[in-house]
Amino acid sequence: MSESISEVPHSTAMPWREKIAVLVRGLGKLPQVECPLKHYFAPGVYLREILMPAGAIVIGKIHKTEHFNIIQKGSVSIMGEDGVRHRLDAPCTFVSKPGIQKTLYIHEDTVWSTVHLTEERDLEKLEAMLIEPDESYPLLDRTQERLQIEEAAK
Repeated sequence: MSESISEVPHSTAMPWREKIAVLVRGLGKLPQVECPLKHYFAPGVYLREILMPAGAIVIGKIHKTEHFNIIQKGSVSIMGEDGVRHRLDAPCTFVSKPGIQKTLYIHEDTVWSTVHLTEERDLEKLEAMLIEPDESYPLLDRTQERLQIEEAAK
C-alpha cells in the first residue's frame, strides 16, 4: 500500500505512534530540510542543540529518558497524542517524560536543546541509551556529527 501524508487518519482509531509512522514515511519521500546539530559536553551532561528553520515539520525521536528541553529562540507548534496543539515561544524550558514523541511545526527559526545526564560521548552509544529504536526513520549519514563530537570531547 502506498502511503502519503494525506493518508494519515484523522480519527482516533489508529494509535498515535502508527499515525506518526505514516507521517514519517510520507515526509521521508519529500526533500529533507537541513537541521544542523551541535553537541556539547560537560562533566555528567550532554546537550544536543538543533537549529530548525521556519516552515519545517520536524518529528522527534522517542526518548527513553526524562530530560530538559530548552527553546532558546523561535516559535513552534507541538502536537500531542491527545490531538491538542500547543504553541511554544522562546524562551521556554520544560521537562519531557520518557516515551514521548514530539511532532512540531516550526513558525520561526528555532534553536532547541535537549539536556541529558550522562558521561557518554560516543554518538552510537548515546543514541542507544537515549532513543527508542524505530525503523520508520530514514537512515542518515552521521559522519559529520561523529567528527564534531570527537572534536568536542578533546
